[in-house]
Amino acid sequence: QQSHPLDTGLPLTTLRAALDTDKAFLSEMVGELTRRNLVVADANAVRTPEFVPRVHTPEKQGMMDVLTAAGASPPTIRELGQTHGADLVRAVVRAGELVQVSDDHAYPAEWVEHVKQLIAEHIAEHGAFTVAEFRDMVGTTRKYAVPFLEFLDRSGFTVRDGNLRKLGPKAHF
Repeated sequence: QQSHPLDTGLPLTTLRAALDTDKAFLSEMVGELTRRNLVVADANAVRTPEFVPRVHTPEKQGMMDVLTAAGASPPTIRELGQTHGADLVRAVVRAGELVQVSDDHAYPAEWVEHVKQLIAEHIAEHGAFTVAEFRDMVGTTRKYAVPFLEFLDRSGFTVRDGNLRKLGPKAHF
């Protein structure tokens, strides 16, 4: 935990390999340690109860400032990893402060919510919209607009109907 302060804990696969044991035994052991409140476990990792991943760092703030300034056209996840560290990028995504919309792009969660509000207001006033209208609405290019809209479609916030998008079943405001 000290050498990996951004991680949520020790990956169970790493622990299993280090102990050279099978899944059933590891599951039983982790279960017992959890019952005794010696560890906290989720489906992927185990940690001590007092450990909290350290995501609030000056480096994180610097990365978020870069993303905020970039608006609808952020640097790629790879570029963020090269500049700010891949571990930090993953930690901020896990913390929910950064929303990964595709393999290449991520946006601050606040920005995503702001854009959802813009879309809901646009649809209420003008009806369904095209990729080009969205692109102009947020001031970006098709390269960024399409993956973002596909993310909204997958999440159920929007529904694609031909070339138009309308609010989906999970668009709650």
